[in-house]
Amino acid sequence: MLSHSVSSWARRLSVAPALLSLFAVGCVPYAVHQQTKEELIKAKDANADLIKKYNSAVQQLMALRDKGGGVMPADYERLLKEVEDLRAQAANKVRPGFTPEEIARVGGDSDDGGIALGEALLFTEGSAKLKREASPLLERLVSVLTKDHPSEPFIIEGHTDNKPLRVTAEEFGDNLTLGYARAHAVSSYLMGKGIPESRMIVTTYSFNKPLDRDNVNSPEGRRQNRRVVVRLSTLKL
Repeated sequence: MLSHSVSSWARRLSVAPALLSLFAVGCVPYAVHQQTKEELIKAKDANADLIKKYNSAVQQLMALRDKGGGVMPADYERLLKEVEDLRAQAANKVRPGFTPEEIARVGGDSDDGGIALGEALLFTEGSAKLKREASPLLERLVSVLTKDHPSEPFIIEGHTDNKPLRVTAEEFGDNLTLGYARAHAVSSYLMGKGIPESRMIVTTYSFNKPLDRDNVNSPEGRRQNRRVVVRLSTLKL
Protein backbone atom coordinates (compact mmCIF):
# COMPACT_ATOMS: atom_id res chain seq x y z
CA MET A 1 0.00 0.00 0.00
CA LEU A 2 3.00 2.31 0.40
CA SER A 3 5.16 1.94 -2.80
CA HIS A 4 6.94 4.22 -5.42
CA SER A 5 8.96 4.29 -8.59
CA VAL A 6 12.39 5.88 -8.71
CA SER A 7 13.74 4.39 -11.88
CA SER A 8 15.75 7.53 -12.63
CA TRP A 9 17.54 7.13 -9.29
CA ALA A 10 18.10 3.47 -10.02
CA ARG A 11 19.70 4.38 -13.33
CA ARG A 12 21.95 6.85 -11.56
CA LEU A 13 23.07 4.20 -9.13
CA SER A 14 23.89 1.76 -11.92
CA VAL A 15 27.18 2.05 -13.77
CA ALA A 16 26.44 2.43 -17.48
CA PRO A 17 28.01 -0.05 -19.94
CA ALA A 18 30.11 2.75 -21.42
CA LEU A 19 31.59 3.52 -18.04
CA LEU A 20 32.22 -0.16 -17.43
CA SER A 21 34.24 -0.36 -20.63
CA LEU A 22 36.26 2.70 -19.58
CA PHE A 23 37.10 1.06 -16.28
CA ALA A 24 38.08 -2.11 -18.14
CA VAL A 25 40.53 -0.52 -20.53
CA GLY A 26 42.29 1.95 -18.26
CA CYS A 27 41.98 5.37 -16.69
CA VAL A 28 38.61 7.12 -16.62
CA PRO A 29 38.73 10.73 -17.88
CA TYR A 30 38.47 13.17 -14.96
CA ALA A 31 35.32 14.81 -16.38
CA VAL A 32 33.52 11.46 -16.56
CA HIS A 33 34.68 10.53 -13.08
CA GLN A 34 33.51 13.88 -11.67
CA GLN A 35 30.11 13.68 -13.41
CA THR A 36 29.56 10.15 -12.14
CA LYS A 37 30.52 11.19 -8.62
CA GLU A 38 28.07 14.12 -8.73
CA GLU A 39 25.26 11.89 -10.01
CA LEU A 40 25.86 9.40 -7.21
CA ILE A 41 25.76 12.19 -4.61
CA LYS A 42 22.48 13.48 -6.05
CA ALA A 43 21.00 9.98 -6.02
CA LYS A 44 22.10 9.43 -2.42
CA ASP A 45 20.53 12.72 -1.31
CA ALA A 46 17.31 11.97 -3.20
CA ASN A 47 16.97 8.51 -1.67
CA ALA A 48 17.70 9.76 1.84
CA ASP A 49 15.00 12.39 1.30
CA LEU A 50 12.59 9.61 0.26
CA ILE A 51 13.13 7.79 3.55
CA LYS A 52 12.55 10.96 5.57
CA LYS A 53 9.39 11.87 3.65
CA TYR A 54 7.99 8.37 3.98
CA ASN A 55 8.59 8.08 7.72
CA SER A 56 7.21 11.58 8.30
CA ALA A 57 4.07 10.85 6.26
CA VAL A 58 3.41 7.59 8.15
CA GLN A 59 3.79 9.34 11.50
CA GLN A 60 1.35 12.06 10.45
CA LEU A 61 -1.12 9.47 9.18
CA MET A 62 -1.03 7.52 12.44
CA ALA A 63 -1.48 10.76 14.41
CA LEU A 64 -4.56 11.60 12.35
CA ARG A 65 -5.97 8.13 12.93
CA ASP A 66 -5.57 8.62 16.68
CA LYS A 67 -7.57 11.86 16.54
CA GLY A 68 -10.58 9.97 15.20
CA GLY A 69 -13.63 12.14 14.56
CA GLY A 70 -11.70 15.41 14.66
CA VAL A 71 -10.00 14.71 11.31
CA MET A 72 -11.28 16.11 8.03
CA PRO A 73 -11.81 13.23 5.55
CA ALA A 74 -10.06 15.18 2.79
CA ASP A 75 -6.92 15.58 4.95
CA TYR A 76 -6.87 11.90 5.80
CA GLU A 77 -7.35 10.80 2.18
CA ARG A 78 -4.66 13.19 0.96
CA LEU A 79 -2.14 11.94 3.48
CA LEU A 80 -3.05 8.31 2.86
CA LYS A 81 -2.42 8.78 -0.86
CA GLU A 82 0.93 10.45 -0.10
CA VAL A 83 1.98 7.51 2.06
CA GLU A 84 0.89 5.04 -0.63
CA ASP A 85 2.83 6.91 -3.33
CA LEU A 86 5.97 7.06 -1.20
CA ARG A 87 5.78 3.38 -0.38
CA ALA A 88 5.34 2.60 -4.07
CA GLN A 89 8.56 4.41 -4.84
CA ALA A 90 10.38 2.55 -2.07
CA ALA A 91 8.97 -0.86 -2.99
CA ASN A 92 10.16 -0.47 -6.56
CA LYS A 93 13.69 -0.23 -5.19
CA VAL A 94 13.63 -3.69 -3.62
CA ARG A 95 16.76 -5.63 -4.60
CA PRO A 96 17.24 -9.37 -5.05
CA GLY A 97 16.69 -10.91 -1.67
CA PHE A 98 18.57 -12.66 1.07
CA THR A 99 20.32 -15.87 0.10
CA PRO A 100 18.70 -19.20 1.10
CA GLU A 101 21.60 -19.70 3.50
CA GLU A 102 20.94 -16.37 5.23
CA ILE A 103 17.22 -17.11 5.52
CA ALA A 104 17.99 -20.54 6.97
CA ARG A 105 20.39 -18.98 9.50
CA VAL A 106 17.71 -16.67 10.80
CA GLY A 107 15.14 -19.45 10.89
CA GLY A 108 12.32 -17.80 8.97
CA ASP A 109 10.73 -18.64 5.64
CA SER A 110 11.43 -17.13 2.23
CA ASP A 111 8.89 -14.62 0.90
CA ASP A 112 10.13 -13.65 -2.58
CA GLY A 113 13.65 -13.26 -1.19
CA GLY A 114 12.53 -11.60 2.03
CA ILE A 115 12.81 -13.22 5.45
CA ALA A 116 9.26 -14.01 6.63
CA LEU A 117 8.83 -14.36 10.39
CA GLY A 118 5.49 -15.95 11.25
CA GLU A 119 3.21 -14.48 13.89
CA ALA A 120 3.60 -17.53 16.11
CA LEU A 121 7.36 -16.88 16.27
CA LEU A 122 6.98 -13.25 17.32
CA PHE A 123 3.56 -12.41 18.79
CA THR A 124 0.45 -13.81 20.37
CA GLU A 125 -2.59 -13.57 18.07
CA GLY A 126 -3.88 -10.01 17.72
CA SER A 127 -0.96 -8.52 19.69
CA ALA A 128 2.01 -6.36 18.68
CA LYS A 129 4.08 -7.06 21.77
CA LEU A 130 7.09 -9.25 21.03
CA LYS A 131 7.29 -12.55 22.89
CA ARG A 132 10.36 -13.27 25.00
CA GLU A 133 10.83 -16.39 22.91
CA ALA A 134 11.29 -14.16 19.83
CA SER A 135 14.68 -12.89 21.05
CA PRO A 136 16.89 -15.74 19.69
CA LEU A 137 15.25 -15.42 16.28
CA LEU A 138 15.64 -11.66 16.19
CA GLU A 139 19.23 -11.92 17.40
CA ARG A 140 20.01 -14.08 14.37
CA LEU A 141 18.31 -11.48 12.17
CA VAL A 142 20.48 -8.78 13.76
CA SER A 143 23.56 -10.86 12.99
CA VAL A 144 22.65 -11.23 9.31
CA LEU A 145 21.82 -7.52 8.96
CA THR A 146 25.02 -6.36 10.67
CA LYS A 147 27.56 -8.93 9.44
CA ASP A 148 26.31 -9.89 5.98
CA HIS A 149 24.65 -6.57 5.05
CA PRO A 150 26.24 -3.97 7.35
CA SER A 151 25.12 -0.86 5.48
CA GLU A 152 22.24 -1.87 3.21
CA PRO A 153 18.81 -0.35 3.80
CA PHE A 154 15.90 -2.73 4.32
CA ILE A 155 12.10 -2.73 4.45
CA ILE A 156 10.07 -4.22 7.33
CA GLU A 157 6.54 -5.22 6.26
CA GLY A 158 3.66 -6.08 8.58
CA HIS A 159 1.11 -8.58 7.20
CA THR A 160 -2.11 -9.84 8.82
CA ASP A 161 -4.93 -12.23 7.98
CA ASN A 162 -8.34 -11.00 6.79
CA LYS A 163 -10.29 -11.54 10.01
CA PRO A 164 -11.57 -8.36 11.71
CA LEU A 165 -9.91 -7.66 15.06
CA ARG A 166 -11.86 -8.63 18.14
CA VAL A 167 -9.88 -8.84 21.37
CA THR A 168 -7.51 -6.01 20.41
CA ALA A 169 -9.95 -4.00 18.26
CA GLU A 170 -10.03 -1.16 20.79
CA GLU A 171 -6.23 -0.93 20.80
CA PHE A 172 -5.53 -1.13 17.06
CA GLY A 173 -8.86 -0.54 15.33
CA ASP A 174 -8.05 -2.50 12.21
CA ASN A 175 -5.56 -4.87 10.57
CA LEU A 176 -3.78 -2.01 8.81
CA THR A 177 -2.74 -0.53 12.15
CA LEU A 178 -1.95 -3.93 13.68
CA GLY A 179 0.35 -4.76 10.74
CA TYR A 180 2.22 -1.48 11.16
CA ALA A 181 2.50 -1.91 14.93
CA ARG A 182 4.05 -5.34 14.49
CA ALA A 183 6.55 -4.15 11.89
CA HIS A 184 7.37 -1.20 14.15
CA ALA A 185 7.95 -3.55 17.12
CA VAL A 186 10.55 -5.43 15.08
CA SER A 187 12.18 -2.17 13.97
CA SER A 188 12.37 -1.00 17.60
CA TYR A 189 14.09 -4.24 18.59
CA LEU A 190 16.63 -3.85 15.79
CA MET A 191 17.32 -0.23 16.74
CA GLY A 192 17.86 -1.36 20.32
CA LYS A 193 20.62 -3.62 18.98
CA GLY A 194 22.39 -0.73 17.28
CA ILE A 195 20.94 -0.85 13.75
CA PRO A 196 20.22 2.77 12.80
CA GLU A 197 16.69 3.91 11.98
CA SER A 198 18.05 5.53 8.82
CA ARG A 199 18.46 2.05 7.26
CA MET A 200 14.79 1.14 7.72
CA ILE A 201 11.45 1.62 6.03
CA VAL A 202 8.55 0.35 8.15
CA THR A 203 5.28 -0.37 6.36
CA THR A 204 2.05 -2.37 6.52
CA TYR A 205 0.08 -4.34 3.96
CA SER A 206 -2.70 -5.47 6.33
CA PHE A 207 -4.26 -8.52 4.59
CA ASN A 208 -3.72 -7.14 1.08
CA LYS A 209 -0.67 -9.25 0.16
CA PRO A 210 -1.56 -12.86 1.05
CA LEU A 211 0.83 -15.68 0.28
CA ASP A 212 -1.95 -17.75 -1.30
CA ARG A 213 -4.96 -15.80 -2.57
CA ASP A 214 -6.98 -19.01 -2.99
CA ASN A 215 -6.75 -19.87 0.72
CA VAL A 216 -7.17 -16.54 2.48
CA ASN A 217 -10.21 -17.83 4.38
CA SER A 218 -8.77 -21.15 5.53
CA PRO A 219 -7.18 -21.52 8.99
CA GLU A 220 -3.85 -22.53 7.44
CA GLY A 221 -3.94 -19.71 4.89
CA ARG A 222 -4.64 -17.16 7.61
CA ARG A 223 -1.85 -18.55 9.77
CA GLN A 224 0.66 -18.21 6.92
CA ASN A 225 -0.42 -14.66 6.14
CA ARG A 226 0.17 -13.39 9.69
CA ARG A 227 3.84 -12.49 9.35
CA VAL A 228 6.51 -9.79 9.39
CA VAL A 229 8.76 -9.74 6.32
CA VAL A 230 12.21 -8.14 6.13
CA ARG A 231 13.52 -7.28 2.64
CA LEU A 232 16.77 -5.76 1.47
CA SER A 233 16.49 -2.61 -0.61
CA THR A 234 18.60 -0.88 -3.26
CA LEU A 235 18.05 2.49 -1.61
CA LYS A 236 21.44 4.09 -0.95
CA LEU A 237 21.52 6.27 2.16
